[in-house]
Amino acid sequence: MATQPVVERGAVTARLYELIIRAQILPGEKLNEAALAEQLSTSRTSVRNALRHLAMEGLVEQTPHKGSFVARADATEARYFFDFRSPLHIECVRLALPLVTTERLGRMRKELTNLEVALNEHRLFDCLGHIAEFNNVLYYACPNPFYADAMQDLEFRTKRYRTSIMRSGSRIGDTLSYLHRLFAAVSNRDEEVALRVIRERYEEALLTYLEDLRVSVLS
Repeated sequence: MATQPVVERGAVTARLYELIIRAQILPGEKLNEAALAEQLSTSRTSVRNALRHLAMEGLVEQTPHKGSFVARADATEARYFFDFRSPLHIECVRLALPLVTTERLGRMRKELTNLEVALNEHRLFDCLGHIAEFNNVLYYACPNPFYADAMQDLEFRTKRYRTSIMRSGSRIGDTLSYLHRLFAAVSNRDEEVALRVIRERYEEALLTYLEDLRVSVLS
């Protein structure tokens, strides 16, 4: 049996993500494979594979005998997630910071440049990829591989909570500004500033997510 080309799989996933991120498919809405395949001019197999990928990242929920649905936001779960991820992130970066090489700094700088280009071209799915890659380059400077692996695994889940910020160009710009501040602190080996920047970002991100959730419930 022929396998689906990697480029096609990625393209369908990106297009489905765009529909979700732009609220053209709403939280809780059932995802009809046949209708999406027709809308995206692709096969049901391609759509099915893309939905599995998005389910792994927490953007889609799949229930046996019921189908796939856009994941609903949940305030309690969001608080638990941010409370769990924040200290791991801080400790991972604290351990990594003295070991970040010039080569790693170059790769992080490249991801910032790529993020700026993707933002200017309104390629939201690619924006998420560059944010995740910037973070992963930093995580894997950590001498404790369990921290790095845990943070990389959580990057998938984080996309669920980054979804709301991607609906606003100004908020993506805020994320870019945060990454630039973090990059500057890491480049200067300034642990105090780097960890403060991360803590403040978590506080801002959680408040933003909860506010978007409140607005979506009222609308």
